[in-house]
Amino acid sequence: MYYSFKKYKIQYFSDSIEIADKQFFSYARIILLNEFDQQITSLERGIVEYDELIQELKTHKRIILDYCFVKDFDINKIKKTLNQDNLEIEELSAQHTIFESNSEINFSNLLLTQEELSFNDSYILKGKLNFHASRLASKINNFKNIVFNHGEIDFSNVTFGEKENTFKNSVFQNGFKNFQYANFSLGEANFTNVSFGNGDVSFINADFKNAKPTFKVSTFENGKVDFHYAHFGDKNISFERVNFGEGAVDFSKVELGSGKINFNRSLFSKGDINFEGIELENGKLTFKRTTFLDNYINFTEANCKGSTLLFQAAHLGISRFNFQKLTAKNISFISCHLNNYVDFRVKDVHTIDLGGTVVRDILDFIPYKNNVNIKILNLDGMRLIGKIFLDWNKNDVYNLIHRQEESSNIQKAYQFRLLKENFHNTGEYEAEDKAYIYFKRYESISILKTDLNKNIWSKLTAYPNYYFKDLLLDKAGLYATAPLRVLWSMFISYIFFSLLLITSTLMQVGNLSGSEDVSLMSIIGDDFYFSAITYLTVGYGDFCPLGINRWIAGIEGFVGVFLMAYFTVAFVRKILR
Repeated sequence: MYYSFKKYKIQYFSDSIEIADKQFFSYARIILLNEFDQQITSLERGIVEYDELIQELKTHKRIILDYCFVKDFDINKIKKTLNQDNLEIEELSAQHTIFESNSEINFSNLLLTQEELSFNDSYILKGKLNFHASRLASKINNFKNIVFNHGEIDFSNVTFGEKENTFKNSVFQNGFKNFQYANFSLGEANFTNVSFGNGDVSFINADFKNAKPTFKVSTFENGKVDFHYAHFGDKNISFERVNFGEGAVDFSKVELGSGKINFNRSLFSKGDINFEGIELENGKLTFKRTTFLDNYINFTEANCKGSTLLFQAAHLGISRFNFQKLTAKNISFISCHLNNYVDFRVKDVHTIDLGGTVVRDILDFIPYKNNVNIKILNLDGMRLIGKIFLDWNKNDVYNLIHRQEESSNIQKAYQFRLLKENFHNTGEYEAEDKAYIYFKRYESISILKTDLNKNIWSKLTAYPNYYFKDLLLDKAGLYATAPLRVLWSMFISYIFFSLLLITSTLMQVGNLSGSEDVSLMSIIGDDFYFSAITYLTVGYGDFCPLGINRWIAGIEGFVGVFLMAYFTVAFVRKILR
C-alpha cells in the first residue's frame, strides 16, 4: 500500500486485461503522485459496468468489486433500478478496489447475510465513504490497510460482526470520522496503528459492551476525539502509545465496564481531557509513562468504585487535574512531577499515593461544600516545593498517615515532618505543632526499634532512653508546642516532690534543718515552702535538707531548671509566631 501520495491521475483504456486471474474488458490506470507531481506508482484496475452489477445482483445476490476501479458507486441507485428498498446481499467484497466519487461512495442501509466482509487494501481516492445504518457481515468485517484519501467516513448506526472488526493500519485524511451509535456486538474492535488524520472522530454512544476494543499505536491529529456516552464491558481496552494530537478528548459519561483501560505511553497534546461522570467498577485506568503537555484533565463526579487510577511515572507537563466528587479505590501519582494545581477534593477514595512525587504548585484537599473522605494519604519521598492545603481535623490528617500499614515508622515520621513544614508555610500553626509532635513520636519509636536490633549495650539502654525522652520531651510539653502543658507539668512535679519531702520527713529518713516545730501542719508547710524555693532555684538558706531529702532536693532543682527553661522555649515559640 502507498499511504503518502498527495495527488493522482486516472487514465482509461478500452483494452481487455487480466488482473489477479480476473478478466476485464476495460481498465483504468491510477497514477499516484507526490507533492512535487512525481510519480510514486501506478495501479491498474478493471472497470465493472453498471449493468453487470445489476445482473450479478439479480442472479447471485452479490456485488464483487475486487481489483476494480469504481466510479460514483451508489447503492440507492441500484435499489431504485431493482425496485427494492430493502436490498439483501449475500456477498459483498471490495478487496484491492479503488473508489472515486464527486459526492459519496454510498453503501448505506445495507443488509448483508454473509459471514465475512473484506474491503482490505483498497483506496478511497475521493468522496465520502458511507455505511450508515448498515448491518455488516455477521462474523468478520475487514477494513484494514485502506487509504481514505478524502478522509470523511460514516459508520454511524452500523452493526458490526461478532468475531473480528478491524481497521488496522488504515489511514484517514481530513474530515469527520463518524462511528456514532455503532454496535461492535461481541467481536473485536481493532483500530491498531490507524491514522485518523485531521478532523473530529466520534464514537458517541458506540456500543463496545461485549467487544475487545484496541486503539494501540493509533494517531489522532487536530480535532475532537469523542467517546461521549459510549458503552464498554468487562474486556480490556487499549489506548497504548496513542497520539491524541491537539484536540479535546471526551470520555465523559462513558460506561467503562470493569476491565483494564490502558493509556500507557500515550501522548496528549494541548486540549481538554474529560472523564467527567465515567463509570468504572472494579477496573483499572492506567496512565503509566503517559505524556501530558498542557491539559485540563477532569474526573469530576467520576464513579470508579473499587477501581484504581494509576499515573505512575507519567510526564504531566503543566497540566491541571480535577478529582472533585470522585469515588475510587486508589489514585496513584508515584514518581510524577505535579507542576500545576490538583484538586483532590474527592468524594470517597481509600488511598491517594503521592510517593516520590515532586510538587511545584498546589494540592487541594480541604472540603468546600462536600465532605472529602480519604482513608490513606501517602506522601513518602515527596519533594514539596509548592503547598498542600489540608485541614487537620476535617481531613483527619493523623489517620491519613497512621493507617499506612505498609509504611515504616521512619517513613511516617518523614511524612509528618513534611506536613509540619507545609503547615508552617501555609500559616496553619496549630496543625504545624500537631504534625511536629507526631513526627517526633514516630521518629522516637523508629530509634527505639533500631537500638533494639544493635549490640547488647544498645538493647539494655534502648527502653530507658526512650521512656526518659518520652517523659521529659513529650509528656511534659509535647515537644515545646504547649506552654500551658509545661506549666501543668511544673505544678504536678512540684506537688510530687513536695509530697516526697513530707513522706521522707514523716518516715524519719530525711529532715530539714531549721525546722523547729514538729507538728504535722508545720512539717507540711515547711516542706511545701522548701520544695518551692528549691524548684524555683531561689535558695534563701533558711532550711537545709538532711538525709534522703538532699537527693530529693537535688533532683527537684534539676527538674525545676529544666521545666522553666522548657516553658520559656515553648512560650517564646508561641508568641513569636
